[in-house]
Amino acid sequence: MAGIRALFYYLPLALPIYIKTGAIERKARKPKPKGHYMDIISQPSQDIKPNLEPSTLRAMQRVENNYKEFVLENLKPPCPNHWLKNLTINVIEAFLRWYLDCHNVGSLPGFLVLVRFWRIYYCYELDMDFPYHLKRKTKELICTVLKFDYGLCEMAKLQPPINPDDLFALLYHAVAISQVYFPTQRQRTQHGTIRKMMTGTSARPGTLLESSGYCRTNDSLLWGDIELFMVMDPEHPTCQVLLMRVKHRLNKRKRNKGVPPIYSYTERNDNLGYCVIQDILDFAFEDDAFASEYIKEPWDIWRHTKVPEHRKSVPIHIKKEMWRILVFRPGVQNEEGKWITHPTRALTAKQFGEDENNLSRATGMEKVENLTEHQHNHVMGHTKGEIFRAYVNPYAGDTQSIYLGTPTSEALNKLSTHASLTRDPAAPQCLTKEQKEAVENYPELIQAKQEHHNCKQQLVLWYGKIQKAAGTLEAQEYVKINWLVRATHKKLQKCAFEQVRDLLEDRIKSLELHLELHHLHVPKNLLGKVVPTELARHCPFPVNFPPQSPTGLQCPECLSNGDYHPAARQFSFASRYNLKDHIDCMHLAKKDFLKVVMCGYPGFTVPGIQLPGA
Repeated sequence: MAGIRALFYYLPLALPIYIKTGAIERKARKPKPKGHYMDIISQPSQDIKPNLEPSTLRAMQRVENNYKEFVLENLKPPCPNHWLKNLTINVIEAFLRWYLDCHNVGSLPGFLVLVRFWRIYYCYELDMDFPYHLKRKTKELICTVLKFDYGLCEMAKLQPPINPDDLFALLYHAVAISQVYFPTQRQRTQHGTIRKMMTGTSARPGTLLESSGYCRTNDSLLWGDIELFMVMDPEHPTCQVLLMRVKHRLNKRKRNKGVPPIYSYTERNDNLGYCVIQDILDFAFEDDAFASEYIKEPWDIWRHTKVPEHRKSVPIHIKKEMWRILVFRPGVQNEEGKWITHPTRALTAKQFGEDENNLSRATGMEKVENLTEHQHNHVMGHTKGEIFRAYVNPYAGDTQSIYLGTPTSEALNKLSTHASLTRDPAAPQCLTKEQKEAVENYPELIQAKQEHHNCKQQLVLWYGKIQKAAGTLEAQEYVKINWLVRATHKKLQKCAFEQVRDLLEDRIKSLELHLELHHLHVPKNLLGKVVPTELARHCPFPVNFPPQSPTGLQCPECLSNGDYHPAARQFSFASRYNLKDHIDCMHLAKKDFLKVVMCGYPGFTVPGIQLPGA
């Protein structure tokens, strides 16, 4: 008993020593003076505001500005706090109708989100909960009366998913065919890499790039987020392959918080166009990011990286000084005027979206839009990023053919769910010079430019120079009108382009192209030799070539068809068996033997075989 008392007696004395010498070093807290906590109770209450996310604050401030504008222009007394404290359903309806009258709102879910931010502003400003009965009545008002009065739509915009063939076609077009301008080759390569990473992980553009919305913090995927390993292939124990793990720190609502999800990429030898590791290695060599002094060229990775027998992997380290360096960076001009990759600036999602817009238009996609978070979710057919691992294609089976008892059209039905169904490479990619000049004569744009000119002349008359009017209300109005002119000009050009693109002639061009290709019948053996640069009907046939087959190995149907290319008409097959297969597949299969069949051999007009009863 005495020992226990001694233990409790010496425990307070030993506690500070334990804290200093323990695993977690921290200083012992000093005892508070008597009456310290009573002083806290007696002092005036602090106005503690909730710690909202930057995105929430920005959206709340935008709604706050709209609400104050509504009160100052339409209500008496023009005091926003007065109407917040005396809030009724009539005040809410008046504000919502004013907003719908002044703004082009078409989506019901989007409008409900705006009202939610307005309720957050109410709670933030008055430091009290929003009345529950007003919350319920507001939602009923929006979903019933306002929905029908303003034609708010509840449908969500659905983009067709992109299958692997479509993705490969887009990547190949961007690298090898497209004339879309990129400042540097690295930025062009980065675009395809980001596209593949988004497709493979269902990541938003703001997860891999600098978000262009509320989080403009020059933060994106870092070299410290990437881990490279050389591992033994489980299926081929004698082979070594590369494995890469990437941390997504910037996921929505969890930016740099908690445990980030980690996605793995494997080295792909079946199709290097899909290999993300190859692109990352390319960027790493350009940035000199490898810690090993022996890795200076691509072959060094496989030459100096061997997995020991007692291990399953060997890490390929990145330099510590590169951990905070961004992977995806834009091009910038240096002092000499040459385009280089910026050393510290992050590639923005806005720039990525503009490049995607231009590439989609150049590829011939029907819906040319930026790759927003709602559209990229449909890249593999799913509507939410959370169900990425349980990926299910929208097409499940040809139930109609099963019900009717007819053969199923699996490939045709799967094609209906792909974006390539509406792709038209012949569609216009931009407005012509004449169409752009026609936009300048639109009355709406002329009126906006006239207002801009009048405001500019007024500023010059009052202040002498526009720069001297900086900070005044007139200068703010001038800037507002200037932005209005730019927005009007951009909107009218977009509308004009959509009208031109939707014309029937643009859709027929693709059909005309296919019809012209029917006149260019080229045998299989000549596919690599004959380049169809002109129509067959415009290419003269050799005069000295005999009308009948000189060797007996020319196809009589092709020889007598003036619409075929001369090289195809004169083509000599290797044997009569090849000639017979050609005639069976290309000509006899298309003949209707229930009618009179004329012999196509030059110089003969005798009817061919006619079946009995025809």
